Amino acid sequence: MQARLAPRRFVAALWAVAWLVVAGGTDAQAQAPAGEGATLDVRAVKFATVRAPGGGATWTEAVVELGITPSTDGGAYARWADNVRVTLSLGVRKRSGDYEFFRASAEAVALEAGRASIRFYLPPEIARREQLGSVEPYAWLVELTVKGKAVTPVPGHASTVLASPEALRSFKDRVARSSTLNDGVLVPQAESPFAAAYADETPSWVRR
Repeated sequence: MQARLAPRRFVAALWAVAWLVVAGGTDAQAQAPAGEGATLDVRAVKFATVRAPGGGATWTEAVVELGITPSTDGGAYARWADNVRVTLSLGVRKRSGDYEFFRASAEAVALEAGRASIRFYLPPEIARREQLGSVEPYAWLVELTVKGKAVTPVPGHASTVLASPEALRSFKDRVARSSTLNDGVLVPQAESPFAAAYADETPSWVRR
């Protein structure tokens, strides 16, 4: 009897391991959990100067362009990514030669397969005070979560100066240390003078 049951226990154990692998996932699966909708990637990050509506001052605009790819599982929500949170961090070279760091987040209710543009704005006082000669900051980083799960970063998620693990780690540390002083300076579109702009491209925001 024992000899006949042992193979069954072995097969059951194999099934248990296989289920744990599927259910547990990996870092890559945080980007595309099976059966949980579309996947995301950063297609581009663009910077420009734009004048506030009504002829106001000129702000620095950062546009994070996302690509949303339908899931191949064919589920009911294969074309949707829900609760997409985009965090943009910037490092600006000051005229003193030092750097200043800013961070802001925006969370979209849901994004449908295709492309989406998430916008952030740096106030005009920063560019004037530091006499910035370039619209694009010295360094930038985009971090994404879907339903609270981190999307696995790829090279397009950060500027080239952050290509090494050491540079990226140092950048994140300095952004974190600056958060108390500079949180709320860089703002998402919904908290800027451009809240009503780009109506055809702007998703609905989660407001907490």
